Amino acid sequence: MSERISVLLVGVIAADGRESMSAYRDELVLQFARLRAPVDFSILDYQASSASANGLRFARYVRYPLAVRRACATVDIVHVVDQGYGHLVWFTHKPSVVTVHDLIPLVRWRGGIPATSRGRLPFLNLLSSKSLRRARRVLVDSRATGRDAVAYAGVHPACIRVAPLGLRSQFDVAKSGPPRDTEPPRRRGMVMLSGTDNFYKNLRRSLEAIALLVREGMDIGVLKPGRVEPSFLRDAAELGLTSRLQMPGFVQEADLPSLYRSADCLLFPSLYEGFGWPPLEAMACGVPVVASAVGALDDLAGGAYLRVDPLDVNGIAAAVRLALSDDQIRQSLLAAGLHVASQLSWTEAVNQTLAAYRDLIPGVA
Repeated sequence: MSERISVLLVGVIAADGRESMSAYRDELVLQFARLRAPVDFSILDYQASSASANGLRFARYVRYPLAVRRACATVDIVHVVDQGYGHLVWFTHKPSVVTVHDLIPLVRWRGGIPATSRGRLPFLNLLSSKSLRRARRVLVDSRATGRDAVAYAGVHPACIRVAPLGLRSQFDVAKSGPPRDTEPPRRRGMVMLSGTDNFYKNLRRSLEAIALLVREGMDIGVLKPGRVEPSFLRDAAELGLTSRLQMPGFVQEADLPSLYRSADCLLFPSLYEGFGWPPLEAMACGVPVVASAVGALDDLAGGAYLRVDPLDVNGIAAAVRLALSDDQIRQSLLAAGLHVASQLSWTEAVNQTLAAYRDLIPGVA
């Protein structure tokens, strides 16, 4: 038997707009190589012929399965890197691994996200989530996501391995430069919001909290990178915040640390997260964080951020006020955040992923 394991990494369709999943896949390959793990990866990226909603569905649920069936012939294991493509495990005769980052459509439909309507039955997402039962191993970013996989998708606990993610290399604390508060003092008031206008990101309440502080007389700017939806702009206009918006658009990964460091606080009161990278990235850059205790955040950084109830606008505003104006709290958050970020490593994710592969290929050293 070969001493190395060959793994087909099945990526997401680029037009799906899930760039973070491609980043996870690429980082996994990089870290396996860095640690000289005995795994040979090949990557399958399927390109949809149409970016329309129907075109993407056809590619995802009809054409991509056929491509997986063809591509898996010469590998030992098929690893699907995003739970939204979990249905692909039905189309391979090889042992399969699926990484689950979150189960938002399923959890929402089952009433597991506060202050959120269940919405329509997410039939296709339900299909992908229920397919996780067929996977031989399920990797999860956090214990919270592991509990969701058991409770909502019916995954057997014995199939789950927790593989917490590390920070991407550009957020290495040793290379990120001095924390913001060691630089020449200036007026503090730039609040960064992260994420698209998905309901669970809670951007409306974030803006309402900032508007409360502005009415109190605080001079606050709102930094919103990435895609900006019309609903976000309408909310900002309704709350009188349009002139305070800074929207740099898409930011290259190498420039993300500088972007974080241009803020004085990250506000991240999500209703649900599977992991939650932005708070940890902000900590690595010396930026205080106000966030709700969701996903892996409390497991990894329980004492390093100001915890808020995501439904309490007044509480969110009070925490942001402290993060911006209380020097003692800022210094405490800065030190704790840098310590947390310095402990984050991809080593555990690689070790748990490799262990999952070895579970499926007995006899490999």
